[in-house]
Amino acid sequence: MNFVYRMGKGYLGPRLSEQWGKDMEESFKPKLRMMVPTAGLVPAKDRASYMMKIASRIQAEVLAVHIIEDRHIAPPNAIEDGKQALLLFKTEGRKTEIPVTTYLEEGKVVPTLIRFAK
Repeated sequence: MNFVYRMGKGYLGPRLSEQWGKDMEESFKPKLRMMVPTAGLVPAKDRASYMMKIASRIQAEVLAVHIIEDRHIAPPNAIEDGKQALLLFKTEGRKTEIPVTTYLEEGKVVPTLIRFAK
């Protein structure tokens, strides 16, 4: 059993000190980050709320990523579609109070995701 002494508060007793110790452990837990690649607005509509539920359950912040392989040969609406998908994740994050950071990247999908994950 830990005995916790708070400055100016004195001995808290075994029950309170155990709870205070648990609270301290909770506050020092490493924060998890969950990378969520998106393939555009339509798939994002299907998955955004589900991803937020997972993030909430594991207490993770969300990094939403949309990758455009080559903007010069991509369809004209590809960039706007990616932005809309990322905005949807940001909106879902606000609704569920999950921090969401969005990234619009350009490059080959797999190598870019690997680089991004590092």
